[in-house]
Formats: sequence, C-alpha cells, structure tokens
Amino acid sequence: MVRSFVEMLRADLGIRPENVVAMETSLPSDEYRVENKRLAFYQQLLGRVGSLPGVVKAGAVNIVPFSSNYTSNTFQIVGQPPFPKGREPEAEVRTSTPVTSTRLEHRSTPDDYY
Repeated sequence: MVRSFVEMLRADLGIRPENVVAMETSLPSDEYRVENKRLAFYQQLLGRVGSLPGVVKAGAVNIVPFSSNYTSNTFQIVGQPPFPKGREPEAEVRTSTPVTSTRLEHRSTPDDYY
C-alpha cells in the first residue's frame, strides 16, 4: 500500500510545477463590484507580473489545479433522457487566461489526453 502511494506521487500529471509561483488574491467586493473593474485589475496585474525580470509567462486561474477547492456544475446530454434529479453527472469548472501549453494546443479530442 505504501509503495502504491509512492508510485502515485511520482505519476506524471502533465504539469510542471518547477519555477512556478502561485498566489491567491481577493478583491474588496465594495470597490470591485463591477465586472469590468475586476477584469481591468487582473489584466493590469498580469501585465505587471509578466514584465518582472525572469518571468517567462504569467497567467491566472480561478482555482489552482489539484487544490481542495472546486466549482462544479451538473449537466444533461442533448438527445438523451434526462438524468434523475439529484443524480446528474458533474463537471468541474475552471476559468483561466488563454492556455499556451503545446500539449493542449495540439490535441484534437479528449481521448488524446488519456
């Protein structure tokens, strides 16, 4: 069981965390109530972070991958009978700045990732 856990820790998750810095921000809701103001803040923040010496890329995501936080939505499949109430499948939702990873850009179907 311990060996399985160690092997799981060594699994390639498709991300490279080396030389990555993550931070959490929280804007005052009174001052940033309007969406355009929040968007302008984050655009300015990413521009400033991206211009720092040594920074190759700067991006943002609403929830860091593999964290304990998540946002999910239920869904139905068009052309199929609806799922029973309370038993709908869920999909985790992430909002991010544009992805520039070649691993993602050059894949054509979800099956290519597995």
